[in-house]
Formats: sequence, C-alpha cells, structure tokens
Amino acid sequence: MKQLVPSATVAGLLAVQTLLMFGVLDLNRAEVRAQESPFELPVQLIGFPVIIAAVKMSNFVKKLAYALNPSTYRRKAKRDLQGMTSATTTLSSLDVLKAQEMILKEMGPDVCVYEKVCSAYAEAAVLTKKDHNSGKSRVDRIDWEKIISGYMETGQAKKKYYMLSVFLGDVLGSPEFCSRIARKIKRCDVKHIYH
Repeated sequence: MKQLVPSATVAGLLAVQTLLMFGVLDLNRAEVRAQESPFELPVQLIGFPVIIAAVKMSNFVKKLAYALNPSTYRRKAKRDLQGMTSATTTLSSLDVLKAQEMILKEMGPDVCVYEKVCSAYAEAAVLTKKDHNSGKSRVDRIDWEKIISGYMETGQAKKKYYMLSVFLGDVLGSPEFCSRIARKIKRCDVKHIYH
C-alpha cells in the first residue's frame, strides 16, 4: 500500500511542533505528555478529495465545452476546410499554382480541365450552400443524369479529366478558381459535352 506524503505546510507544522516539544523537554528536564485532542482528522481525508474533485470538475468543464461546440458535430473534412478558410478568405483565393502542381504531378502533363463543367458544378455548390445557410434544404444537389451523360459523351482518353472537372467544381465551389485553374493547366476541347 502506498504511503501518503504530507504536504509542505503540514510537514512544516510538524517540524515546528517537534522543535517546541524538544525545547520544553530540555528546559524542564521532565517528560512532557502531548495533549491529544478527542477528534483528529488526517490531512489526507480533506486534501485528496478536494484535489480529486477539482480534477473531475475541470475535466467535466472541458468535455462540456467540447460537446457544446457546434464544429464538434461536423465531418472532419468540413472542419479542416473551414479551418483552412476563414471569413476573410474565400475558396477562390486558394493557391492555384499549388493546385496546378499537384494536378500535374498526379495526372500527368496531358491533363486538362473542362472549364464550363467545373464552373457549372461550382455555381451549383454555391447555390446549395446559400440554400443551406438560409434554412432551405434540397434532397440531392447533384444531377447524376447530367454527370453520367457527360461522362459517356466524353472521349475515352478524357473521361478522367471530365470527372476531375466535376470534382473541382463541386468540392471547391468556386467558379473563379475553375477559370483560373483552366488557364493555368489547359482547357479541354469542348464539343457538346455539357448541356
């Protein structure tokens, strides 16, 4: 069983009491009996419960603050995206050069972006966000028939670039970013892909 160590204050009081007791013994050269109080309460019975209560209370306050924070209940991807963009910066101010570098690195030098497709899905994402903020809700904001038909009409070599354009528009939700990235990389030749 662990032995409990008294606090510094209690240790100091015990030292003073001991010195006084030795001083009385030396002066009187007689035995001195210490007076015992009828009721003694060990310091540990008061100190440790107070410390434990303080720790539990601080943990409770931390957990309560976490539970009351609205960002706790958002998906991690949305929390990261919100942390990346503040009220003063928008998604259109994302680093286009970094995006260009990453897209070229992952998809090769032949990559292209369908600017109209990207912009259309970006505008739809912006409208959905506005509807969500105003309290309106839509069941499905993505027109799957349009995505599938556009994908099927795209040539075999450029199907992945069509989906890249849809993804950039829908996820980032910035028509300005779509036009900037299309200028930086290159535009895909559009015949009749987007209706």
